[in-house]
Amino acid sequence: MTRITIRNFTKAANKSGGIQTIIAERLGVSRAAVSLYVAKTPEAKEILEQEFEKIVDLAENTVFSKISKGDLKASELLLKTKGKTRGYVEKQEIKLDGNLITADVTIMNDKEKDKLLNFIKQTK
Repeated sequence: MTRITIRNFTKAANKSGGIQTIIAERLGVSRAAVSLYVAKTPEAKEILEQEFEKIVDLAENTVFSKISKGDLKASELLLKTKGKTRGYVEKQEIKLDGNLITADVTIMNDKEKDKLLNFIKQTK
């Protein structure tokens, strides 16, 4: 069985998209072995995260390219994700005591919002 080192891990992770199965195949080990190595090796975890971020950057670039060509679906996707801070959301996320609660929300006045928050607090 191949011993995983930071050197061979780095080489195997290159252009993997951070997908552990691909890295495992390149190393000739199980996915579980890669997962355990990443959990125990902070440098490997960082490398894995960097590889994943490269794929996210590539996907964002594709979305931006489609938006510049007038693609409505790509525009909607961007607004629902990166545009949340401007109010482009389908669900409102309310975080109380570390628990995340999502709810379909229509426009509510302050009184209705207070009522909803009180209800959520009572059901905890």
